Amino acid sequence: MKFLETLVAPYKSYSPFFVLLEIVAALLGIASVIASTRKNILVFPFGIISTAIYVYIYLKMNIPGNMLVNFYYTAMSIYGWWEWQKSETKEESFKAETCTTSDRINMIWLSLFSLLFIIGLYYFQSRIYSFFGVHINTTSFSWSIGSGLDVISTTLFFVGMWLMAKRKIENWILWFIGDILCAILMFTSQLYISGILYVFLTCMAVVGYKSWKKAL
Repeated sequence: MKFLETLVAPYKSYSPFFVLLEIVAALLGIASVIASTRKNILVFPFGIISTAIYVYIYLKMNIPGNMLVNFYYTAMSIYGWWEWQKSETKEESFKAETCTTSDRINMIWLSLFSLLFIIGLYYFQSRIYSFFGVHINTTSFSWSIGSGLDVISTTLFFVGMWLMAKRKIENWILWFIGDILCAILMFTSQLYISGILYVFLTCMAVVGYKSWKKAL
């Protein structure tokens, strides 16, 4: 009972509409992952709605960093939807691909850009919060295990989202590693519901990889 009370306690101060939005966003996020494992283009419309809702949620929760990350996910979902539709016909079955040398080079550049961008968000977090009208007590940034996990996992998700849009099977490897790191981060931060969600997503990454491997 105490565990359930711990899970429910933070939501007592939220409006029913806000809680409903989070539930819808989470369910659509799960539906998006399931659609992706089944090589279904619905991965993108589900993902667009889910991440767009999370942009609003994080804005209302005064978390501009995560808001910007989900904005990126929304944009990449739109790009991925266009990319899949461009090469897909009703008669043509889904075909996954492995990364080429050019893809790997682009992965390195995107990883570096994402890493620097996310580190920049941390170092300038007080200015970012101030820009959105939110004032926080801390004016400087110090590294911790939590912030390190967050930076690394988010970088993996940035690149993984791009690879998924390009139908590259390696995207599942990055999602798998990133989900494990996020699960650890959520549990150590006592965000148990999110931790359970990331454990589920880790398992789905394995399912997705096996499913896409059959489509090579």
